[in-house]
Amino acid sequence: MRDVHSVTIRVFAKPEEDASKILEGLKALIPFDLEEEKVKIEVDRALGFNERVIQVFTVRLKKASHTNAFLKFLKEKLGRKQCELLYAQKESRFDEDEFAFFIRALKPAWIEKRNLVLTDSGNCYHIRLQLAAYPRKKEVAMERVKKLFKFDNSRS
Repeated sequence: MRDVHSVTIRVFAKPEEDASKILEGLKALIPFDLEEEKVKIEVDRALGFNERVIQVFTVRLKKASHTNAFLKFLKEKLGRKQCELLYAQKESRFDEDEFAFFIRALKPAWIEKRNLVLTDSGNCYHIRLQLAAYPRKKEVAMERVKKLFKFDNSRS
């Protein structure tokens, strides 16, 4: 059984930021070759404050092989401490209407050092996990989150 139906990763590039570095960071978050796997990066533009044009880069992973590879990579990059924090914050990161779990990874830390650091700020890579919960109940969704981010005490 799948743990998630899909993963969406979105990041914004403000005019004063280096969009190419942000885009490379997005590609580096995906643990497989996007072109080879025929996964596209969507590029949109949005108007920010004072009519500033902001680029929006989005990747959507829908195949089980893609979502599973990403989740494994995410857990490895976050490490035990941050995964435990995600699990501890599961209630506030879960949207019961959409059955989605949200994670924010600090953009500068990932771009500069490929260090995945959780954040509450908006300067981040937004990661949305569409949880696969059958039946569609919060308790089932929380079990999925536990499976994804809770470490077994017998393992490191």
